[in-house]
Amino acid sequence: MSSAKPKVFGIGLHKTGLTSLSRAMRTIGYGPVVQCPSEREYADIAKYAFANDMPIDMRYPRLHCQFPDAKFILTVRDFPDWLESALRHSRHAEATGADWNHADQRAAYGVDFPDEELLLARFDRHYNEVFTYFNTQAELGNFHFETQFLQLDICAMDCENTWFELCKFLGIDPGPFIMGMAFPCDNVGVGK
Repeated sequence: MSSAKPKVFGIGLHKTGLTSLSRAMRTIGYGPVVQCPSEREYADIAKYAFANDMPIDMRYPRLHCQFPDAKFILTVRDFPDWLESALRHSRHAEATGADWNHADQRAAYGVDFPDEELLLARFDRHYNEVFTYFNTQAELGNFHFETQFLQLDICAMDCENTWFELCKFLGIDPGPFIMGMAFPCDNVGVGK
């Protein structure tokens, strides 16, 4: 990773556009990228320019301490849409035995397959904890919101604005090629 590119972590909850964000980062040449890193990959997190998904969304304070100049992207999504998608994903994984990171699920929810009540509690808690942590760090002079934090609603924004906000945050000129491209919309479908 070149010194011109700061390390970036996606800290939104699952089902908030994380796969799309990973592909967008690759598209603009931001790599290497790891999504939902295994414990081995997490142990080597320094070699990745961008990482997101579980367990990154739960370990952002540790990552901020390890990489104080890193940037953090909090992907968000309209709650009813997120809940429907997260429930569908959880039920699909439970019914089919689909690929599922049980250790991270247990850490996040206390169970392998969360129900509506657990998902709601995690949704509220996650966003409150993220803002509390980074506001505290900013007050201590350890964090700068304007340059280190981006809240991005990939599902609600139009492609051009999403590319613009992401590239501006990263200090990358998107150029006409990127601005004319549809923003990735990955990992949509049955069980998602």
